[in-house]
Amino acid sequence: MFMILVKEVVRKMMRKTANPFRFISCMLLVLIMALGSATGAGAATVNKALKLKNASFSKVTEETQMHFATRGAELCASLPKTDKIKKSGMKVSATVYIPKTALKEAGDEISIDVYLYLQGTKAGKNNLKQNTGPEGWNYYKGFVETKYDLTLRLNKNKKLVTVKHEWSKNRKESKAGNYISVKSSGSYYVVNLKNVPVTDFYGLEENSQMDTKTAFILSPSVLFISTTKDDWKGNLYIDNLKLKSASKTQTVKFDTKDYRSLYVSNWKNSAGQKPVLAKPKK
Repeated sequence: MFMILVKEVVRKMMRKTANPFRFISCMLLVLIMALGSATGAGAATVNKALKLKNASFSKVTEETQMHFATRGAELCASLPKTDKIKKSGMKVSATVYIPKTALKEAGDEISIDVYLYLQGTKAGKNNLKQNTGPEGWNYYKGFVETKYDLTLRLNKNKKLVTVKHEWSKNRKESKAGNYISVKSSGSYYVVNLKNVPVTDFYGLEENSQMDTKTAFILSPSVLFISTTKDDWKGNLYIDNLKLKSASKTQTVKFDTKDYRSLYVSNWKNSAGQKPVLAKPKK
């Protein structure tokens, strides 16, 4: 079943887009599903966030420019209640903590992409079952993605700026607007993602259409791609993860077990990754 899933993802992504960022993220998600997703641990105490500890990122080189396996990370939580999806009006918000040490030189940047992964609650048409445990990625259906990524960048004067890029062939760049705001707090940039729309559906089957009639387990995810002149390592956090879907607005604050399951992935060091709930250290 795993090989069938891999083949379907490869075929879909190669046909749908030549964008390597999207292709690599999907392939790594398949690997995460095959290895088993980390489940939510016991109840967290107040002020905790989802943490990816000691995330490691390689500098950008000619070799890694078009391959993101050593420059990516992802943090995700499955929401407690199922809901339907819709073609427009779905929005994701989150608070993200990025170490200041990630951005040192002019031109260094961190791109943030938002996904909404879909899982069926039982076997059915186009729901591929993965035996990854009771809280794992069973009956994975596909994902819905934002139309663009949001980017933090140091400009030529080493001033932090934010922009967005459309997912298109020319990667049109424009101001990020109200979708993102950044403030400095100790050793971190605290990034607030505000009502980022998720609209573009990608299924595993050829010519898959968005299913707006089925209630899914919904898993909003924040994905990071580092494009920097130096290697770096640090902790990443996400908090206040909120999704507005078809009929509900759900928020995961991680202070209690207000989620079904969690997973984190540092693509450079994928083995043994476990989600941690901890208060961000300023």
